[in-house]
Amino acid sequence: MIAHNSRILVVDDDKSVRKGHERLLRSMGYTVETAENGKEALWMLVTREFGCVISDYSMPPGMTGYGLLVEVREHLAQDTPFILTSSQMDDHLRTRALQAGANACLAKESITPELLGEIFQKI
Repeated sequence: MIAHNSRILVVDDDKSVRKGHERLLRSMGYTVETAENGKEALWMLVTREFGCVISDYSMPPGMTGYGLLVEVREHLAQDTPFILTSSQMDDHLRTRALQAGANACLAKESITPELLGEIFQKI
């Protein structure tokens, strides 16, 4: 379970999506930090602790959200809850992400406080 005072890292190359997720999570009582790409997020994960990572699946070259997930699971925080999001989430992406260690995979348009609350209770 992710406690309400947890710090959550939101990673997305789209500034409006980052800000939207940040507002939503803050309204739910969480502390939020953001990164605009996987490399920036990785540095943040090395330097401080987060209760959860919510990352876009596909981002410009350098390090995608999927690449960030793999790096985190293999070398950093194997138990940190990790949620991947995509505007084009399908069964193939979901299966690939879950096999790599994602705790959940969500279509961006389906994200609501209720849905995140349910997921946060389970992970």
